[in-house]
This record gives sequence, C-alpha cells and structure tokens, in this order.
Amino acid sequence: MLTTVIDAFNPIGGTESLLNFISPTIGDPLVDLFRNRDFADRPIMPEQNPFGPPEPDAQRYFGSVAPHWKAVTDFLTMASGGDDVVPGEIDVSPETLEYMQGFVLGAAGGFADRLIGLGGKLVSTDPETEISANDFAFYRKVVGDVPPWQAKSSFYERLKEVELGLDRAKKYAEAERWEQFDAYVEQNADVLSLEAAAKAARKELRGIRKAKGTVQQAYDLGKIDEATYNSERAVYKQAEDLVISQFNTLWVAQVIKPAAP
Repeated sequence: MLTTVIDAFNPIGGTESLLNFISPTIGDPLVDLFRNRDFADRPIMPEQNPFGPPEPDAQRYFGSVAPHWKAVTDFLTMASGGDDVVPGEIDVSPETLEYMQGFVLGAAGGFADRLIGLGGKLVSTDPETEISANDFAFYRKVVGDVPPWQAKSSFYERLKEVELGLDRAKKYAEAERWEQFDAYVEQNADVLSLEAAAKAARKELRGIRKAKGTVQQAYDLGKIDEATYNSERAVYKQAEDLVISQFNTLWVAQVIKPAAP
C-alpha cells in the first residue's frame, strides 16, 4: 500500500520497490541484486529451486550470459576452494558481474561487453550457451527476439501459479468450505486444468537434471571425453527446452487463449 501511495504522488513515477525509492541512485544496483530484479522487474539470475538444495551463486546464470563473465566466476570459485557443487569463499554469479558492469559503464560498456561476449559464444563448445539476435549490437535494434531465459522464467512462474492454485483449492476442501471451494475452482478452472501437465513437466525435468548430473559426474571422473560430454549435454538441453516449450504452449492455449484471427 505504501509503495502504491508513493507511486501515486511521485512526480517522476516508475518506483518499482520501496527500497529503490529510498536508496540513493548509486545504491540501485545493490538493491536490484538483493531483490534479484532488474529495472524491468525481470530476474537478474535464475531463482533458487524451492524443491531442492541451494545451488552456488556461481552456477546460477542464464544461457545468454557472456562466456567471459562465466570464466571469471569459475576462476574465483576454484581459487577460493570451491567447485561446481560446493561454493567457494568467493561465490558470485556471472549475471551479477554482467549486471554491475552495465550499471557502471553504461551503454558504451554494454556495447563493448556484447561484442566480447558474442566472440566468446561463437567459439564456445558449451551446449548451454545461447546465441540470439540480441547478441548482435546493431541487428538487435532492428530485429531482436525474446531472450531464451524469458521462456524458462515464464515456465517456472506458471508452474508455481498452478501449484499455488491447487494448494488453495486443497485448503478450502480440507476446511470443508465447499461453497468457496466451488467458486474458486470455477474461477480458476483454466489454471487448475493444467495440474497433470505441471506434474508431468516437473517429473520430466527432475529426470533430465538427474541424467545431466550423471554425465557431469562421469566427465569429472574422466570416464567420458569432452566431445561426448558436450554431446550429451546438448541432448539434455534440447530435452529441457522441449518440456518448457510444450508447457508454455499449453498454457497459452488453456489460460491466455489468444483470439482467433
């Protein structure tokens, strides 16, 4: 309520959080990182999986992050006694470094960073690395596209919405408040109808993550070479993208229901 009041009377407008409003401008990136939200209220780095153990921050990044920032955080992790499982004394996400350089160096720094990042992506053998039109400095202004991480972010937000809806309906049923239960189910029927699809997507992703972990372990132990490792990871990346795409498509059809042309 306080944030809404501030927005209503703020002559500048655009206050996204009370912390951003009361902090000096120089403190905005720290507030954004604390909230894990950028100026457009998008996640700066992937959220921690609420159903599993926390990942090191150095492993929390989107496929669109520049490889050189990933190399920096990998070095800091190893130099401070960590690895891809156990965080080092210095544990920072490459998304954090990329976000901070954008704030400090501005548009010129972002342009240079994008050029360096594109070069790194073009020579990268990591199947998780994603190249999109947004990586090309001038082409992106004319064409651009939806960042790959955005589909993944939307996927998890939609899963949570389905699971929240199911939890609320369950609480009405457990309290035997059947009138409210019926009204809630009727009002949220589109979202609740995706219960089976949401559970199936969660199960498939758990299987994919388990398989990726097995491949990672085999590579770390020297049981498979780098070519096999990258090939296997590419297969699992495609499988993960397919699960996300299929659920998002189903969500659009069931919940958003775009109007027929």
